[in-house]
Amino acid sequence: MHVRPHGIGKSPARRDTGGTTITSWARCTEPEASTPACSGLTSFVANQGERVEFACLALGTEMHTWHLHGHAWADTRTGMIEDVPWAGAVPVIDNKTIGPGDSFGFQVIAGELSGPGDWMLHCHMQQHSDMGMTTYFHVHDENGNPWDHE
Repeated sequence: MHVRPHGIGKSPARRDTGGTTITSWARCTEPEASTPACSGLTSFVANQGERVEFACLALGTEMHTWHLHGHAWADTRTGMIEDVPWAGAVPVIDNKTIGPGDSFGFQVIAGELSGPGDWMLHCHMQQHSDMGMTTYFHVHDENGNPWDHE
C-alpha cells in the first residue's frame, strides 16, 4: 500500500504554522497491496481495507488535537486491539491531544466503517486548521478507484 508522502525513505509530510509544526507519517504495512494514486505533502491515499499506520510528531511550543474523520482507532501504542482479556476496556478514539515534543502512532483499516471517501484530518485547534494544519486521507475502493462524488 502506498500511503506515505514522497515515496519510500523520504521526508514525512510537514505543516508549518507559524512556529509550530506537526509532522505526520503514514507508511506501508502491507507491501503486496498497491494504490495507483500517489500520496504527497497535501494528502494520503489508500485502498479500502488496507491497513494504514500513522505516526504523528509535534514540534514547537503549542498543543494540538489530531483528528481523523471517518475512522477510529484503539488508544494503544499501535492503534489496534489485540485478543486479550482487557480488550473491552481499551478506549476507541478518533482524536488525540499532543503536546510540544510529543509523538504517537496508530493504525486504521482504510474505510473500515466509513467506506471510500475523502476524509479530512486536521488539528482541532481552529486557528491551527485555519493556518493550514489540515489535509485529506483519500480512501479509494478495493480496486483503487477514487470515490465517486456523484
